[in-house]
Amino acid sequence: APGGQSTLDLGDIATAPDAPVIRNLPPLTDPAMAPLVALLEDASVAKIAQNAKYDILVLRRAGVRVRGLAFDTMLGSYLLEPGRRSHGLDALAFELLHHSMIPYEAVAGKGKTQIPFSEVPIERARDYSCEDADYTWRLWEHFAPQLAAQGLTHLLTELELPLIDVLADMEWTGVAIDLPWFASLKTRFSAEREAVERRIWAEAGEEFNINSNPQLREILFVK
Repeated sequence: APGGQSTLDLGDIATAPDAPVIRNLPPLTDPAMAPLVALLEDASVAKIAQNAKYDILVLRRAGVRVRGLAFDTMLGSYLLEPGRRSHGLDALAFELLHHSMIPYEAVAGKGKTQIPFSEVPIERARDYSCEDADYTWRLWEHFAPQLAAQGLTHLLTELELPLIDVLADMEWTGVAIDLPWFASLKTRFSAEREAVERRIWAEAGEEFNINSNPQLREILFVK
């Protein structure tokens, strides 16, 4: 496989009824996880992340408030090269570090055979997760000196990173909308669309499906 990684056989994923029960970590609310929660919430312990807003929101749903975010490699990539086609971890690792990341489908399957990550065998979950952490760290090592050399570190630390919490709060809270008003818009727009359709049919001299490209082409270029 690319990058010298072994290929995972989806057929080996434990999905059969008699498959062994996967030993998973306890919930983050369990006393056994208290040291990890304390680490994540300790602002004095610097954290490096890839797409930190996603992690912050996922952990918030689990009751953990992440503090001490020091670097986001996705934002670092964007500041250095805004026009880059993708700022995702897989693309950055491949393009900049010449490494092919383990695809999620190789770990959990895909389609109807996909299993929750909590059911993935420990060894596979470990390799997949640790690779993510490893290459996020390597990307930090790659980006940090470049940001400093271009005078962009201040922009990252003083604007972009603090803004992550603001955007996370906005996403967490959501936006209230007036459902009855939007329902009335649907009714009004439907009536307006039907009126426009009738005018088009009158100009064309016949009724046809305006959303059909072949029928529209027939009216415009043949008739």
